[in-house]
Amino acid sequence: MDFVLLAVFLVGGFLVGYWLRQQRIDTKIKHAEEKAEKILADVKAKESELKLKAQDKALRIVDDAKKEESRRRQELSNQQARLEKRENTFSQKLLELQDKQQKLYDKISKVEEV
Repeated sequence: MDFVLLAVFLVGGFLVGYWLRQQRIDTKIKHAEEKAEKILADVKAKESELKLKAQDKALRIVDDAKKEESRRRQELSNQQARLEKRENTFSQKLLELQDKQQKLYDKISKVEEV
């Protein structure tokens, strides 16, 4: 009888020990999964943050490029206006000189006639 009782206690102790070991393993696995999920959530949050920063930077670069393009267009427009003004002034002076030249030729012709 003592042998049977000893065998029952041994089997019972083995089963309780096995159950306790499984509980500890399950707890460790659960903690590891929770830690992995937390790390994954942190990585996803960081990824989203980095994407937003990259989009912000891209938008700023595009905006800066548009501003630079606008500035250069304005500068070209100003230069074109200055060139047109110079051309008009030159044309006007040329016309004035041609007019003076014609008047001079007319005077020379009058003088030669006399």
